[in-house]
Amino acid sequence: IASFVRRVQIIPTSLKWVTFGGSYPGFLSAMARQLHPELIHASVSSSAPVDFVIDFKRYHEHTAFDLQYSRIGGSDQCLQIVQHGHADIAKNIASGEIELVGKLFGLCNASQQLLESQYNLDMFLGDGVVNIPAQGNDPSCNDTDVCNIQHICEFLTSSKHLEMSNMERLGALARKQRYSDDTCIMIDWNQTLLELSNTTVDPDGGNWRSWLWQTCTEFGYYQTCEKDSSCPYGRGYHNIDIDYEICRRIFHLSPSGVKTNIAATTTYYRVNTGSEKSRILSINGDVDPWSELAVINSTTTLLPAYMVPGASHHFWTHPIKATDDVEIQKARNLIYNTITTWLEEDVDLIVIQ
Repeated sequence: IASFVRRVQIIPTSLKWVTFGGSYPGFLSAMARQLHPELIHASVSSSAPVDFVIDFKRYHEHTAFDLQYSRIGGSDQCLQIVQHGHADIAKNIASGEIELVGKLFGLCNASQQLLESQYNLDMFLGDGVVNIPAQGNDPSCNDTDVCNIQHICEFLTSSKHLEMSNMERLGALARKQRYSDDTCIMIDWNQTLLELSNTTVDPDGGNWRSWLWQTCTEFGYYQTCEKDSSCPYGRGYHNIDIDYEICRRIFHLSPSGVKTNIAATTTYYRVNTGSEKSRILSINGDVDPWSELAVINSTTTLLPAYMVPGASHHFWTHPIKATDDVEIQKARNLIYNTITTWLEEDVDLIVIQ
């Protein structure tokens, strides 16, 4: 960002640059202002994790909060069904009822998959057997797709499922979220690692490998489900060792190397950002698990922070919809008014280096 500004801004000027970003770009937006106040006049940092942690167990603990958050359609009953359902799955697998679990969740040859490797079992239970979109919760999504927390909780607590166990309710939800029962699901840890080890650029693929590289070399952020947590999934089935193993197998980085990398990142930003900070607006949604690592309290009027009730991951940065909640509209107005005010303030002394 600084290099771009220097290249465009060849001579000293009073032109005012403002950075905007959501999620990781939100982090970059804030850091651009902190590291280069001589170049960046102000920053809007949306849903930006600014604390670096290796074991980010609070991510799934926040998901548990969302499942009982009444503002977005959650309830205590909904959370209990998800928690107890995962516990029941673990008990059934431990007692040998693996094929029963496999049938409920549409697994291919469940006994072979789940007994072949502990990592396979961890993949199945540790990150949830159903999709709970805490980070991307969209209140306006189609109610037939069980695509947000309200619709998921309505489905799980429906009177139609009174005769079902908690495990069976999760199985029914998992099948509905798949849209089709025509194909079974493969759970293969080694195949997953093989695919992530492929360095060939896929123009139609995502950026999952590059993000994993950043987690192993800079940030951590591993979303575990520890035994001593309030994670709503299979507690104890996603420990930090799994993430260390990914770094080791894909990028040949040891656990100690990962720890050293994250410590170096923390030191770099703490040393170089200094204590004098101003004109950074931090906005987060209280549904978003990433808010656990974000700036959520205003320490000074020069560093305002705002929490958007009922909002997920930088939802206010998405294209405007007629269905947008009034809180989303308020967040957008706050950004506009704050930046308008800051643009009227004197520019910092700009020195092009």
